[in-house]
Amino acid sequence: MTNCTGLSDRPWRRCGLWVLAGLAALLATGCGGVQWQSRLEPALQRAGRFNQLVLVQFRTWTDATCIEADNTVFANNDVIKALNEYQCVRLDYMLNTPLADRWGVTVVPTYLVLRPDGSVVDRRSGRVDPDEFRAFLKWAALRR
Repeated sequence: MTNCTGLSDRPWRRCGLWVLAGLAALLATGCGGVQWQSRLEPALQRAGRFNQLVLVQFRTWTDATCIEADNTVFANNDVIKALNEYQCVRLDYMLNTPLADRWGVTVVPTYLVLRPDGSVVDRRSGRVDPDEFRAFLKWAALRR
């Protein structure tokens, strides 16, 4: 366990950041069969090596639509199968605002499909059902 004493003049603030970072890491881990990563750069590098695209999900851990997607979209076997062809990155919007700003993300959830160089192939925001999401992934793969 991390000892937060002495890290700043207000150790409770620093500890709060550790708690938020821990929650972000928890959100980034596997949900169902999707192997979520929590860091974008390594995923972009892997995507380049394996000639893949990157799916980035910007979310918050309290948003009902994001939670619903975990139970519907990302629990769907056909979606999971389609995502096996992607490097999947889950980012907490509040902890990654510079990246969100880079791509103009203002709502959660927002899904971006990126090329390995970080350029956007396609994007989608808000509630989607599994069939819509699979169509989104298929269309993005065709546009690479």
